[in-house]
Amino acid sequence: MKTYPDTPTLFEPFLRGWIYSVCVLTSFVNMAGFLSYAYSVSHYTGNFITLLQKSITGEYRVALELGVMLLCFLWGAMMAAWVNRNGAFRIQGKYGEAQLVMGILLACAYQWILNRFYFVLFLCVGMGFQNGLIRTYRGVSLRPSHVTSTLTDIGLYLGDYMIGIVEASWKITFSVHLLLSFGVGIVGAVALYPYVRDQIFWMAAGGYILLGLLYFLLRALYLRRLRHEVARVSPPDPSASAVE
Repeated sequence: MKTYPDTPTLFEPFLRGWIYSVCVLTSFVNMAGFLSYAYSVSHYTGNFITLLQKSITGEYRVALELGVMLLCFLWGAMMAAWVNRNGAFRIQGKYGEAQLVMGILLACAYQWILNRFYFVLFLCVGMGFQNGLIRTYRGVSLRPSHVTSTLTDIGLYLGDYMIGIVEASWKITFSVHLLLSFGVGIVGAVALYPYVRDQIFWMAAGGYILLGLLYFLLRALYLRRLRHEVARVSPPDPSASAVE
């Protein structure tokens, strides 16, 4: 299998923009799930604490629901590991295919899964998948649905920069943009929900399909440019220039 530079200079802003868009859409879906069904489908610190609390106080049905949600999130993360083995961003990765399938499955699930809780479980699988699909980008940890990890990273990179590690500056910028992207998704879902209600999941499905198509375009353009550059700098064939 061919390998290519992970983040070519010309295409890097577009690739980062695509990653930010994944973060926007992931937080959008999490907020939509919370507004529609009062479940947080991607924040498992709070869910795990609540699970233990309900188990102790005897509210076993709620604890069981949260436990099943947690297992579904883990299942989604396991599937992400199968799609992207080492978790690092690679230009030839199947991220476009993954987003396209996610959008189609979300649309089908919203249309045909009539049981509210079963649909929530599907969202948990999807969020686990999105959260594990790209684990690192140029060495920076990437969790599209977790503010806590992003805040931790920002603090670490700020500390690095203050002690003279200049390379940390772009990591600070990247992580801050991830945090802002998360906020954009939340604000977008809150603003739209009163007007579209549960139809908001159609919008999310369309967003994932669009992200998949955009990645196909970015990947095709980059690989085309790479082949052109390789052909331009490749030395000529000695046999072709041999003088009789």
